[in-house]
Amino acid sequence: MTIVAAAHGDYEVEVPLGTTADELIRTLAAIPASAILLEHFGDVDLVAVFHLDPKRPEPRT
Repeated sequence: MTIVAAAHGDYEVEVPLGTTADELIRTLAAIPASAILLEHFGDVDLVAVFHLDPKRPEPRT
């Protein structure tokens, strides 16, 4: 599974077949929590594109 930080604050997450829920959760935890799902596509592997939403600031930890 890969994450690519693309232009304009987008994060492209490629999820290949056979990925476990645990792997997906760990990968998604690496992108900012305020990122919103912008689009998704794929025939075999899923590619989900998340975008940082300026209206939803990151929670402070």
